[in-house]
Amino acid sequence: MKKDIRYGSIALLICLLILAFAVVGCTPTRRPAPTPQPPAPRTATPPKTITPPTTPNTNANDMIARSQRIADQVAAMPEVEKAAVVITGNTALVGVTIEGTTEGKLSDQVKKNIETTVKAADKAIDNVVVTADPDLFDRIRIMMSDIAKGKPLSGFAKEINEMINRITPKVNTQ
Repeated sequence: MKKDIRYGSIALLICLLILAFAVVGCTPTRRPAPTPQPPAPRTATPPKTITPPTTPNTNANDMIARSQRIADQVAAMPEVEKAAVVITGNTALVGVTIEGTTEGKLSDQVKKNIETTVKAADKAIDNVVVTADPDLFDRIRIMMSDIAKGKPLSGFAKEINEMINRITPKVNTQ
């Protein structure tokens, strides 16, 4: 009978060992959580913009004052009768009426003089588009007036682009 107890005890001990190994072997091992890596430094530089984006009513009064100041200085030129200016970004769209001409002709020298006057009047202007076309002058004058009345410049974006393309058409290089 002692043998039976001994075999029973050994069998029980073996069963307990097997059970212990099964429990320990089936539990997942705990691994340390990965340490967070610092964000990689940005290697790409943001794109350079030529003209800042315009948002409605952003510095509208400043834009109107700049346009009026440029128009006044251009109109004070001896060969210019009237001037209207609309600013978009770093570009000034200038419409003029020239003394003694009704056809809207503009000599290269007068155009250069106007560009110089505009850039001297406002250092933030890099591009100047000048026209003496009577229809375009009226459109620029009305646009300037509407902007002064509170209409956002963004509402005129398509019209301004069409006018610039009409004044300075793209040269076909084919």
